[in-house]
Amino acid sequence: MSTASTKGGRCPLCGREESEVAHVGNLPLCDALVRQETRVCRGCGVVFERSTPDQDWSALYGDVWQRGALPTAAHRALYADDARRIGPGNGRTAFEIGCGGGFLLDELARAGWKTSGCDPEHAAVELARSKGHAVDARLFEPRAELQADLVVLGDVLEHQADPRAMLRGVRASVAAGGRVYVRVPDLLAIDFESFGDVFGLQHRVWFTPETLRECLASEGFEVEIQGSHGRGQHALARLGTPRPWKRPAGEPERSLALVRRYARSLRARRVEVSDRLAHLAGGEVALYGGGEHAQELLAFSPLGKLATRVVDGNPALCGKPCGPFTIEAPESLRARVPNVVVIASRAYQDEIRAALADLELRGVEIVALYPPRASA
Repeated sequence: MSTASTKGGRCPLCGREESEVAHVGNLPLCDALVRQETRVCRGCGVVFERSTPDQDWSALYGDVWQRGALPTAAHRALYADDARRIGPGNGRTAFEIGCGGGFLLDELARAGWKTSGCDPEHAAVELARSKGHAVDARLFEPRAELQADLVVLGDVLEHQADPRAMLRGVRASVAAGGRVYVRVPDLLAIDFESFGDVFGLQHRVWFTPETLRECLASEGFEVEIQGSHGRGQHALARLGTPRPWKRPAGEPERSLALVRRYARSLRARRVEVSDRLAHLAGGEVALYGGGEHAQELLAFSPLGKLATRVVDGNPALCGKPCGPFTIEAPESLRARVPNVVVIASRAYQDEIRAALADLELRGVEIVALYPPRASA
């Protein structure tokens, strides 16, 4: 690929309009195949997305990706770690943007925080409210009455086409002496093993630890604690004075090389998975999982022609479309037993396989695409 800079929209960190396309992906969404370019800014090294059509897909987040899904044990451990890093509340106020079902708020409440938040998904908000959290079903916007001692952005900032604008709103909502806690994926730890394209529309910006620090500093947040967890990273920051961003050492060359290597690897993985699934022709094949992973399998693997139904354990997804299918509840697998079940989830794969043990004993082939998680 040419290393020449190209026009591709303003960088969300430095504002420069020169970037390089390092990866081009396609994502089936809303009955359309959306073309997406993963670009690396020549000015600061931030990785960001430009799609065709280009719009704020985060407005569809609640309908498409279902933030109300129940967390795995690994998710619960992550939320407990978040609360430990944040520290005790001692009656202070915490507001979480994109709170989902309130699972992190649960941990903060146990640590002594008075909890509140917002999320666009109504079902998730109802769940959070049922546990006593003061949450609203809305997208975040700063309000004069909102002044919290802690504002949390857990896996939210990367979904913003303009993360600095989000941080400005957050700054206006942090009380004097307060903190902001941010958790985002780490570009340096992206998943090289999944069939799904990690550079999908759910993430608009990708940060390294260095570019995350620069983004926070540009809007007046001084990082006190920063670290990594699995494929993610976190930062706890206090209010400070905004300063101009600085280009991290090695950028943009480091990020360009990483994203290009990922693009080559994704093509090879998809060929490998497709070869594994080709033998399933001739029987009834159920796909377990109705999210974006399943949609990509239907679009870019033999399952598009082989699958006969889709099931999902999240009740909020049942009755909704996934490709050409209407998602069914898992109980339908017992009423009409398939020949094969392909698990279209990595995070929940082990739990799903355990739940299908009775079908496996009855001779149903269970296809897991990823190695099982290591025991703790």
